[in-house]
Amino acid sequence: MKSFYFKTILLIAMTSIIAVACFGQNKNPNPIQNFSSPFLKKPMAVKKVITPNSNNVSRNSKNSGSQTTFRTFKKENVSRQEAEKNLNSYFNLNEKNSFSLLNEKNDELGFTHINYQQKFKGIPIDGGNVLLHIKDGKAVSMNGYPVEISDLQIIPKISSENSLQIAKGFLKVKGNLLNHYPTELVIAKKTNEKNAEYKLAYKVRTDAMNPFVMCYVYVDALTGEVFNKVDLVNDADVTGIANTLYSGNKTITMDSYSGYYRLRESGRNIQTFDGTNAGVDTINHVLTNCPDFTNSSTTWTGVPYLSSFTISAVATSWWYTAFADETPDLYIVVKDGSSNTVYSANYIDNTFPPVTFYPNILLQNPPYTVEIWDYDAVGSDDFGGSYSITTTAGTQSWSGSGNNGTYTNSTLNNPALDVHWGMEKTYDFYQNVFSRNSYDGAGSVIKNYVNGEMAILGTQNNAGALPAPYNVMLYGMGDGVLFKPLVSLDVEGHEYSHMVIAIMEMEV
Repeated sequence: MKSFYFKTILLIAMTSIIAVACFGQNKNPNPIQNFSSPFLKKPMAVKKVITPNSNNVSRNSKNSGSQTTFRTFKKENVSRQEAEKNLNSYFNLNEKNSFSLLNEKNDELGFTHINYQQKFKGIPIDGGNVLLHIKDGKAVSMNGYPVEISDLQIIPKISSENSLQIAKGFLKVKGNLLNHYPTELVIAKKTNEKNAEYKLAYKVRTDAMNPFVMCYVYVDALTGEVFNKVDLVNDADVTGIANTLYSGNKTITMDSYSGYYRLRESGRNIQTFDGTNAGVDTINHVLTNCPDFTNSSTTWTGVPYLSSFTISAVATSWWYTAFADETPDLYIVVKDGSSNTVYSANYIDNTFPPVTFYPNILLQNPPYTVEIWDYDAVGSDDFGGSYSITTTAGTQSWSGSGNNGTYTNSTLNNPALDVHWGMEKTYDFYQNVFSRNSYDGAGSVIKNYVNGEMAILGTQNNAGALPAPYNVMLYGMGDGVLFKPLVSLDVEGHEYSHMVIAIMEMEV
C-alpha cells in the first residue's frame, strides 16, 4: 500500500510541473533587481556513489558530505557483533574511520537501540552518529548520518585555550563565563556554503550573562575562524486553534516567543512567513524582508484584507497631455506602515474610470496608503496622489485633488493558518508512510511564504516550490476574480512533493 501511495504522489507531482503564470506584467514599479527565476532552471544533478554493500541501503543528501542512511537486515541473519564489526564496510568507509559506543537503551517493544559515534583518526565527527536496532540478539535495521571523509588535517594549530578566547570575542562576552565546560576537538561541517566541507574544529560551550548566551561556537582549529554557532536556548512549542480559510478550526503547533505566538515549530521544523514584501538575496540564497505571522494568543482568528480598490474619477490636471496622452493608463501602488510596497498593480491600458483593482493583500502592518499613478511609455509616470485607507471591514470612500473612488476591506480567515496546518499534515504523511524526515530526509527546515508569489514573480494566481539552493515554497493569495488564496491542503502536498522530487533528482 505504501508503494501505491508513493507512486501515486510521484505521478501527480511529476506530471504537474510547476507552471508559473506570468500574466502580462507590463508595469511593475519595483522589480527585484538581478533576480533570475529559479523556476527556469533545473537543479544540477549530483552523481550518486553506489557502494559495494548498498543493496539494502537507502541514502539521501549525498552531496552534503554526510548521508541520511537507512539499512534493513530483515532478509539477513546478522548478529549485533557482526553488525558492529562491519559498520565501516556498510558505509564504504576506509580504515581511518571507526565507531565507538555512546549509549544504548531498551524500549517496551523489546528492541535495543544502540547509538554509535563515528570518528576519523580517533577524532569525533560532530553529528556523525549511527543507530543500530536489535531484537532477540539480531540486527533489524540501522539509520544515521555517517560522513565520508577521505583525508583531513587533524593536528590543530591553535590551542583550546585560545579557541575559548576567540569564542568569547566572537560573542562579545564581557567578564567571566557562568560555567566551565571542557573544549572538544571535533570534525564539524562548515555551514552556509554551497558545497559543504568538514573542518577540524574546537566545539566551545559558552554560557554567559553579559550578554546572555548559551551556545556552542565552532572555531576552526587551523585558522581560528568562527564558522558556526548553535544556540542552546530554544523557544517552546505550544498547541493552539487555527481558524483556517478552507478547513475550519484546526489544532496547530506554534512557537511561544517574546510574549506572543508565531507560526514556527521545532518538532517538525516548519516555519511560515508573510512573503508580501519578499526580496531575494541571491548570494546567500534566502528570501528577505519576510516577517513572522504573530498572534497575542494561541487562538488564531480572521485578519483584515484589502479585496478591491476602485478609481471612480480622476482629474485631468496631473496626467493629461494633448495628443501624447489623452487616455489614462491607471495603476495603483499599496504601501504599508513601514513604507514597504506590498502591492503593485498592472496598469489598465487606455481606459477612463471607473477601473477596479484587486490587491487581495492582508492588512497586518497599518497604516496603509494607496498611490494613484498613470503609466507613460516615454518619460516618468505621472503621480496622482497618495490616499490613506483603514483596516475596517466594509466598503468606504476615498477622495482628494479631484480624484475619488471606493475600496472594500473584508475579514478573511488567515490563509497562513491553512499553509501551516497543511504543511503539518503533509509532513506527517511523508514521515508516517515513507519515514521521510522533511523534504530532504535530513530534517531540514521547511519554509513557507504566503503571498510570496506576487512579490517575487509578479502573479497572485499560483503556488510554487523554488528548488535548490533556495528550497522554499510560495503560496499566492489569488486575485479575487479567477482564484481565491491558493492555500488548500492539496496545494501544500503538491508543492512539498515537488521539493521531495527535486532532492531525489539531485541524487540520481
